[in-house]
Amino acid sequence: MVQMAKENPGWGYDRIVGAMANLGHRLSDQTVGNILHRHDIPPAPKRKQVTSWKDFIRAHMAVLAATDFFTVEVLTLRGLITYYVLFFIHLESRRICLAGVTRHPDQGWMEQMARNVTMEDSGFLINRRYLLHDRDSKYCSSFRQVIEAGSVKTLALPPRSPNLNAYAERWVRSVKEECLAKLILLGEAHCGERCATTKPTIMRKEITKAKTTYCYSLCRLKQSAENRKRCGVGSGWAAC
Repeated sequence: MVQMAKENPGWGYDRIVGAMANLGHRLSDQTVGNILHRHDIPPAPKRKQVTSWKDFIRAHMAVLAATDFFTVEVLTLRGLITYYVLFFIHLESRRICLAGVTRHPDQGWMEQMARNVTMEDSGFLINRRYLLHDRDSKYCSSFRQVIEAGSVKTLALPPRSPNLNAYAERWVRSVKEECLAKLILLGEAHCGERCATTKPTIMRKEITKAKTTYCYSLCRLKQSAENRKRCGVGSGWAAC
């Protein structure tokens, strides 16, 4: 009964009684109301007006994308330097787009990344309707305006709600544990300041794909046969 009420927000007590009768259970409206009240499930009129985050994600997964940052530590002659990696993920297919890498994700850079992913012909956000992002100040108003100009509505997550962008954060964990933990990036040539031309890659649960693709993306700048061999692209997994 509780499952019926959760999966069918428009069903009132009478409808649930009828469905239970089809299953061979004879109940009264009052009994249904008491059981749903015990499980903190409101009546049908209120239930139709309230949508849980889980239900929203499930209903719009095909048109939902999310974005987030993670950091890369690069070893240089001046010591460790932090680079910021901006990526987008399509929730239904787990398709990843590494939008760009920079030391300074300022307003101008963010606007350019927004233009790249909303291009009419090849933008990653084509046919997407919503973009989830946290309340990081890097997602400035001009960035959101460029995204929304491409017919994609930006949804800023509420504060102190880390689980609401769980798909993106889970991929960050995979990258850090399965890729960055096994890499030492030497100099800017290995990391690169931009990887906006990186082709999107399919990321489901094949961590081995993430290893090779991520390493290849970060080492594209000034590639040579020697760099490829050092990065392990196409042959096993080695530290850069």
